[in-house]
Amino acid sequence: MRVVMEKDRRLPSVERTVKEIDSADYRIRALGVVVDRDEGNLSAMIDDGTGRIVARFADPYQFALAEDGKRVRVIGKVMAGESPEIEVEIIQDMALLDPGLYEQVWYIADKVR
Repeated sequence: MRVVMEKDRRLPSVERTVKEIDSADYRIRALGVVVDRDEGNLSAMIDDGTGRIVARFADPYQFALAEDGKRVRVIGKVMAGESPEIEVEIIQDMALLDPGLYEQVWYIADKVR
């Protein structure tokens, strides 16, 4: 039986829109559309309608999933700087997501809080 030590745990990610991302955030998840790619730097520009952010990938396979025009969710660490960037740990294909329904759920969740 393995005992999970506190150092083995990751901090949970928090849902953010691009305009809400702050350098004080540690791990976030953001949903948007890939609008540009830089294959030389393994990075992609993600636009969620509130702004754009650069997502940097360490894994070429994950970078390949960030195709132009594709709706994705990225989960990763915020890299502080003049304009924050995301160091991607996970990318999810969100092509089947209904954007209208997604916005309705967020609106209701915001009202409940």
